[in-house]
Amino acid sequence: MDRRDRRFHPSVEEIKQAVQSKGGTLTCPVCGGEEYAVEEVDIMSGHRAYGAHLLHRAQLVCANCGCIVNFDLTKLQPIGEGS
Repeated sequence: MDRRDRRFHPSVEEIKQAVQSKGGTLTCPVCGGEEYAVEEVDIMSGHRAYGAHLLHRAQLVCANCGCIVNFDLTKLQPIGEGS
């Protein structure tokens, strides 16, 4: 599935692997937890007019404290099954 497709929903594990491939780690900055749930968010940039575009984001929510970490999926580029 094309990662630019709005229907592409990466798993927490796919996001973790993408973060690791860029040299990072996915540890909660508040409590140090490593368990997350993923929430996919699409945000319309600007106003609903000509030139506005959809920003493909994912939010990871820490299972322990609820801290939210945001990712721009077009820059992170997690690889899903079938990509």
